[in-house]
Amino acid sequence: MYGNYGRPPRRPSPRGVSQRGYGEEMTLGKWMGTFFILLIPGINIIAMLVWLFGGGKNRSRVNYIRAALLFSVILTVIGVILAFTAGNIIWGYLKELIEKSQNFIP
Repeated sequence: MYGNYGRPPRRPSPRGVSQRGYGEEMTLGKWMGTFFILLIPGINIIAMLVWLFGGGKNRSRVNYIRAALLFSVILTVIGVILAFTAGNIIWGYLKELIEKSQNFIP
């Protein structure tokens, strides 16, 4: 009673079941399988969408997939912005080089 501050004591959950109602806990083997599937190009996108929209029972896996997809979108946007910026810089140098070379030829 002293450590719970007036709340009823928590009962231990059965093996593999989370206390917070997140469904079944992710074991080390399940996480390793998840990471392995996410390493395979093409299949990783399909697996992410299935786990995200397929009514996943594992809330921890669904939250991980949400974070991974959000991180992927952010990195893709940053990559596109950097690619366009670098392309414009290179194009400017090439354009200047072409103009100088045309003026150099008699």
